[in-house]
Amino acid sequence: MRRHPNGPNLITYSTVSLPNTGFGSIGINLNVTAHQTNSVQIISTAAISADVGINAITNNSPNAALILGDSTANQLVVAARPAGAIHNFVNNSTNAAVINASARWVAGGGNAFTMGFGGPGNWMVNNYLRSDSTTSILKDGSGTMTWTAAGFLLSGPIGPVNIDGGTVILKSPGLLPTYATGVPPGNNTITNNGTLIYDAAAQSDVQSRIISGTGLLKVSNGTLTLSGANTYAGNTILSGGTLQVGAGGTSGSTGTGNITDNSVLVFNRSDNVTFTKVISGGGSVVQLGSGTLTLFTNSYSGTTTVSNGTLVINGDNFAASTYVAAGTLGGTGTFYGPVTLDPGTTLAPGASVGTLTINSNLSIGGNLAIEVNKSLSPPNDLVVVSGVLTNTGTGTLTVANLGPALAVGDKCFYDAFGASMVQHECFSELRHRIPAIQIGCFVLSASEP
Repeated sequence: MRRHPNGPNLITYSTVSLPNTGFGSIGINLNVTAHQTNSVQIISTAAISADVGINAITNNSPNAALILGDSTANQLVVAARPAGAIHNFVNNSTNAAVINASARWVAGGGNAFTMGFGGPGNWMVNNYLRSDSTTSILKDGSGTMTWTAAGFLLSGPIGPVNIDGGTVILKSPGLLPTYATGVPPGNNTITNNGTLIYDAAAQSDVQSRIISGTGLLKVSNGTLTLSGANTYAGNTILSGGTLQVGAGGTSGSTGTGNITDNSVLVFNRSDNVTFTKVISGGGSVVQLGSGTLTLFTNSYSGTTTVSNGTLVINGDNFAASTYVAAGTLGGTGTFYGPVTLDPGTTLAPGASVGTLTINSNLSIGGNLAIEVNKSLSPPNDLVVVSGVLTNTGTGTLTVANLGPALAVGDKCFYDAFGASMVQHECFSELRHRIPAIQIGCFVLSASEP
């Protein structure tokens, strides 16, 4: 090793092995003392260095940075010694410790090991942290670990990730993949008892690992898709980017906490999902999946969009507007913003027979699906519109009987928009009250099936 006296202390390593760093050894404990004022950087001057067997790294300097590797093609080979242990990397400095792309990790004897990032100081990790065996990640202490994909994408998987304190920021997709085969059970997990942030600008990642713990999940940039059965108890915050729940199948969830949505929240599942958590904030909500999403009272103030499937609102919805581009909108809730349905879409008020309330304008260009049950009062679905009702299309009215069999003389349904009428008044009164809407009622006669 050579030490350069000018500027930051640069320690170079080549092909000559250090004592106590080979296979079967304990490895060195690399310490930066409290007296150190300049940064310390370790690099390789060879294309591939000899193994640097390291057990632990501690930076006790109040302000000097510890830097491992650089951005060149020279590989600084770091071996985890002893094999199979937890290797603690602790930063107590006010400056971030850095692991650069040229650091290449190898496991002691091919055994799985754990990298533990701790201390009150931050870590800037520009490295996949993948080795030739399973590498588990432990984050404790109050500092922040900012992790960006770079360097050597070796064959060993990333094992369980435990965030016991501080924050982990994922700046790239693909850092925590899920492994279908070839890894021990429990590898595909993230236990978050701190804060986990996805902040990969203009990049998308599907996270199918199960996230548990008491911590907070946040999306700041990019698109994060959750496709696992997550159980984390902390809240979910969207400050930017997109959080997508589900990848088009029957799995994917947020945790058990509420959601603060100041960006875009997308639901994309093919089955029926009842979402009971409260969604607040100034962001928007999109129903993208082919299944049915049921929401209750929420206070988010952005827009609501239905692009596929069915959205059922069974509570108060304070969205600035609701737009149905494809699919179905229904429920027994109350909308406080205008509702617009494009041609080919369907408005299906009620959950069974019930009333959907729109305390604003309704513009309907699609279909209307009404359910009736003559044993109930009222006997049919209703849409109560306090604003302007406009028909912009030529959709189809569909009536489904959910109650006792209809008999000759039964009035099958009433005006879906709230007026009770008899047969001969149906069309004339509706045209008079709502000129653009032509909806009738009928009385079952002996000649009708």
